[in-house]
Amino acid sequence: MRNKSKNGRRSSPERREMSRLYTLAATASDVADHFGAGGFTDIAVPSETIEALPGLVVHATNGRRHLRQMLWGFPRLTREMRLRGDPPGRIGLVADLTNPMWEGLVVEPRYRCLIPLTHFANPNGSPGEKTRSWFSAEGQPIMAWAGFAKNTPELGPVYAGMTMDANELVHPTNDRMPVLLMPHEYERWLHGSIKDVIGFQFRPPPPAENFVAEHTDDLWRSGKLPPSARPQQALLKQSAVSAHALPSRPDADRLTSMCNLYTERKSAAEVAAHFGVDLPVPAFNSAEDVYPGYSGMVVREEQGKRVLRSMTWGFPRHSKSKKTGLPNKPSPTNNARDDQLFNPYGMWSQWFAQSAHRCLIPFTAFAEAVGEKGAMTKTWISVTDQPLAAWAGLWRPTDEWGDAYTGVMVDATEELLDIHDRMPVILRPEDHETWLHAPADEAFGLVRKYPGDRLVAEYSNDPWNNRGRTSPPLPDMPTLL
Repeated sequence: MRNKSKNGRRSSPERREMSRLYTLAATASDVADHFGAGGFTDIAVPSETIEALPGLVVHATNGRRHLRQMLWGFPRLTREMRLRGDPPGRIGLVADLTNPMWEGLVVEPRYRCLIPLTHFANPNGSPGEKTRSWFSAEGQPIMAWAGFAKNTPELGPVYAGMTMDANELVHPTNDRMPVLLMPHEYERWLHGSIKDVIGFQFRPPPPAENFVAEHTDDLWRSGKLPPSARPQQALLKQSAVSAHALPSRPDADRLTSMCNLYTERKSAAEVAAHFGVDLPVPAFNSAEDVYPGYSGMVVREEQGKRVLRSMTWGFPRHSKSKKTGLPNKPSPTNNARDDQLFNPYGMWSQWFAQSAHRCLIPFTAFAEAVGEKGAMTKTWISVTDQPLAAWAGLWRPTDEWGDAYTGVMVDATEELLDIHDRMPVILRPEDHETWLHAPADEAFGLVRKYPGDRLVAEYSNDPWNNRGRTSPPLPDMPTLL
């Protein structure tokens, strides 16, 4: 048993809060290899998972294991919540197998799943000052949490993890811990009897000496990963990139913001023809280089037909001046994080859930800022097999700017990490219909990285802050990725 602690602080044993936070410091490909699973191996892995947000799940059908993304937490709607008009709550932990909510699931192997994780966390400290205490298993770079999964009418596919009595290392922060499985136990969990399920939950806790505790000063809501996850992620990325990495620039310094510039150097008629938009096409006054707050071309569905519309890039976000307390001018929020699409308290979920509010954003290249602060230049990335590509987007009407749109972002493919750690969700032509029409859980399957060997990057000397006309890469440029 190892106990890594920055401050030596341990919570009092009388506090017993259930953990609702874990992380997976691995790529989807690593997870698929570990579990022998097929599926979307290029799908984004959330940096951390809390209830109501997506996580990765391995389930078995027809004798094969599959990797997919689902929401953590079964819907729970009490009579009081229904009378108040509240949305369903979430239950992501299974403690009592006799609860009516679970008793119909536990006997059926088809509802069982494996939840991949590398660390789970418990809150530690006094109310208002709670910090993150992380736990991981030595000798298991990827752990498997015994879980249940089901397709629900309210939220689509969801999952929950089974808990058991905590071992001595975890117990000071929580008297329960995940039911963690060894690799040789995966098959018995996925296909065994109800006696096996009960046996897993009520067996003695795993030995404390096989676990590592990391007590940090990071606040519970800080979003910071466990210290041991960072070198693990770096090692994974280094091994994945080594064979075909982008040549790094000595002055490379990733911009913390996401994609704030793209170009659409095609006429409206060309865009309409490419995306099957009905003619006639209205006249457009869109800039070729599109920045947040500018107008850009958007393809969406309207009365069963695809239409081409001009919209403002960015949903309006409102804030108040810290000095005066008065409202500021609204600012455009032009990127939607993939791990926030299902967040019921965020600004994207209600629009992502409605297929009518998903759209295609035509582009020929997108740009990122590279270089030292104050001297950043534009680096353009284009798609070799799609001279005119589609970025997965969302749109909504606004009082401030009329119709507005935003682009969905995902973790960057390994080849782009020297430029930026995020990238647009680029759709394949055969996936356009699914994005525009499918239920949210199916559309989320398209939120994944685009293959790096189909991308072209070109560094330029154009200053990032110069909004004058620039020269993005052409489709026939040699690939640098």
